[in-house]
Parts: sequence; structure tokens; C-alpha cells
Amino acid sequence: MINLIAPKEKEKLLMEKITRMITVLWFLLFFFILCLVLVFWTVRIYAKSQLGVQQSFAASAKEEEKIEKIEQAKHKAELVNSSLEKLNSFYTNKVYFSPLIEKISETLPKSLYLNDFSIMFVKKSDEEDYVIKVSLLGFAPVREDLLEFKSNLETEKDFINVSFPASNWVKKVNIDFSVSFELEV
Repeated sequence: MINLIAPKEKEKLLMEKITRMITVLWFLLFFFILCLVLVFWTVRIYAKSQLGVQQSFAASAKEEEKIEKIEQAKHKAELVNSSLEKLNSFYTNKVYFSPLIEKISETLPKSLYLNDFSIMFVKKSDEEDYVIKVSLLGFAPVREDLLEFKSNLETEKDFINVSFPASNWVKKVNIDFSVSFELEV
């Protein structure tokens, strides 16, 4: 094949070809940079949204923690209020134990003695009233003294539900006895 184009024209065509290639390369470079910018922009938007989600999770966790602390404080306050109500009820009823102990000692025969003495406040079921439950443990040298003690307790009008277990009546001498009764407040 014979080339009939002048060398100047050849050079001009070569320059146009190089210019077109450079233009295409610049266009590809520009397109690549544009795509890269779009990818980074998308990643930035995604990261911001994830950060926002994590911040909202953290804020809700803090709120839940605050709510839990408030609930714990309310529970503690309710416990304290309950204790204060019980103390108030106790002091309002003004139960003096010295007259109770005096009454018990008056009913106790001389030969008997007590080993243990317990007093408990017990709330009556389905009522706001309280009852004092008294339990005594002691020693009686003979059964007759124990019978006298039982009779004295039952005749005392303030003592109710006097209860001696059956095991108290098995022995005739050297009896370790127990008795329980109640007092209304």
C-alpha cells in the first residue's frame, strides 16, 4: 500500500489521534474521579446514618438506665415508707410492755420460773388491727403449779387464746413447759 498523504498531514493526523487519546484518557480519569467522589460521598452518608443510629441507641440506653435508677429509687422509697408506716402504727398504738410483764408475773405461781419470754406484733388477717402474741418457756416443779398458772392466765381478761401444748401435761414433776397467748392492742 502506498501512502499518499504528505508528511505534514501525517504529523497532523498523528497529533489529532494523540489529542483524541489524551481527551479520552482525561475523560476516563475525570469519570473515575467522579465515581470515586460519589463512592466516598455514599460511604460518608452511610457512616453518618450509622453514627446517628448508634447515638440514638446510646441515648435510649441512657434513658433506660435513668428510668431503672428512678424505679429503684421509687422502690427504696416505698420500702422506707412501709417501714415508717409500721413504726408509726407501733408508736400510735402505744403498747407499754412493763404492764404486760407485770400482769404475767402476777399470774405466775412462786415456784414457777421462766426461761424464755418473747413478744411479737402480729397483724390480724384482713384487718388493720394488731395483736400481741406472747410465748413463754419455763420450768414447773410439779403439775399442780402448772395447772394453777394455766387457771390464772385463763381468768385474766386481757389474755386470749391461751394455749398449753399437750406435752406439758405428760410429766408430774420437773416439767419444762411452754405456753402462748395473745393480747389485743
